[in-house]
Amino acid sequence: MIKLVLTDMDNTLLPFGDAQISQDTVCAIHRLLDEGIHFAPATGRGYQDLSAFFKPDPSILTTAIACNALEVWLDNKPVFQKFFSAEDLQIIARCLSDIDDAGLVITADDPRPWIVGLHVKDTSKLDSPGAFPSGYILTDTIPEVQTLNVGVVFDSERIDPQDMQKRLAQVAPTLDFLYTYTDWLDVAPKGWSKADGVPILMDALHITKDEIVVFGDGINDLSIMRALPNSVAVANAVPEVAAAARYHIASSSEYAVARACHQIADAAKTGMLPEFMRS
Repeated sequence: MIKLVLTDMDNTLLPFGDAQISQDTVCAIHRLLDEGIHFAPATGRGYQDLSAFFKPDPSILTTAIACNALEVWLDNKPVFQKFFSAEDLQIIARCLSDIDDAGLVITADDPRPWIVGLHVKDTSKLDSPGAFPSGYILTDTIPEVQTLNVGVVFDSERIDPQDMQKRLAQVAPTLDFLYTYTDWLDVAPKGWSKADGVPILMDALHITKDEIVVFGDGINDLSIMRALPNSVAVANAVPEVAAAARYHIASSSEYAVARACHQIADAAKTGMLPEFMRS
């Protein structure tokens, strides 16, 4: 029986362009919770950032693997947090200061992240739905805050993502820079990924890998997909994720993860496998 549902957010649970989850997604998650099944986003976004997407019903967001497992929450309490050093932030900012149309994104207690060193006339991409739902602060100064949520934003029409990754990796070899979304790199300690959050929740919930299902679409989902036997790719997943997944469902734009969650809730009542795991 499934006891924990993990899902990526952008282009998996949340279709591109949607500013918040749908009412049917809310209903599906409530059905999971009613059956005693934990629901948790597994995302590069910070836990605090997620609240904007769950505005239709904040009560269903209680557990998460956030910031690529740099923070893990269970039942509204942080059970693990790993912070970046001030030196890490300074190294990235110095590198980006020589690159036009790129900036360091730092999120802490303020729901608006600081974007350090980005100088652009056109902010339409920054202002698009789902990008920074609470707004942002443009600055040339690194804020004096503790943070476990760091990213790099850039104009992918002017900057090649692989070139950006290589350049950053040369100056910050202890960090990974993951191309996870258009115009965006997630930053994580070297070798760290969403998969590192799985054993933390397993231990806390006293469950096994077979009792977890995970949904994903992007490169930063690969590690967690490979770590769990019940891995599910949405139809819009990148080829690597589609190949790694054991199961496949419709696209994010069709709200396929919500439909799959309904099936998991149905299966909990009957003791059978969810429909998408039987096909």
